[in-house]
Amino acid sequence: MAENNASSSTNPPTTNQFHPFSTIVNIKLDRTNYPLWLAQILPILKSKDLMGYVDGTLVCSPKNLPGATTVNPAYSVWIQQDQMILSWINSSLTASVLATVASKRTARATWEALEQRYASTSQNRILFLRNELLQTKKVSVAQARDTPITYPTLEALLLTTERRMVDQNNSLAELAPVNAFVATRGRGGGRSRGNGRGMSSFTHASLSN
Repeated sequence: MAENNASSSTNPPTTNQFHPFSTIVNIKLDRTNYPLWLAQILPILKSKDLMGYVDGTLVCSPKNLPGATTVNPAYSVWIQQDQMILSWINSSLTASVLATVASKRTARATWEALEQRYASTSQNRILFLRNELLQTKKVSVAQARDTPITYPTLEALLLTTERRMVDQNNSLAELAPVNAFVATRGRGGGRSRGNGRGMSSFTHASLSN
């Protein structure tokens, strides 16, 4: 009995009773929401002791043991778990993101590719929005604080600014045809008034003669 317990403790974590990401992860990864996606995925992997498959700490066992004629059981278990995690990760991606990692064959390779491609993109987007935020009045309130602004507060301000920018752009797009029409009418009215003055001068000269 003791030998069985010792043997089972060395086996890699199994996923037999683990639900797929599709039933737990509500936000699929796109090109802009990597932090939100990661916030959903990490607790799942950590709670099931599966982080080793994506961070590289749980390496694959040799396919064949020295002197053995059959496949190493530990290798088979690792491949099974890795491919299950890979399928769960892929199911949590949008189609456009999945297309960028479709050639990856392991959970770790996919994890690294997503991190390299989208973690920096999300960080750059935050920096861009932060710079835009500096153009607004709210930055004065943030800078006037005695204590440093917290990340959730900064994120809320960034999202508010982004929504305001989108609304302003939409409003300008809607007003563009109206402004063009008014400008055209204004130029036409000016010509008409000019023509009217010319006709009045001509009529006055004719009457004087």
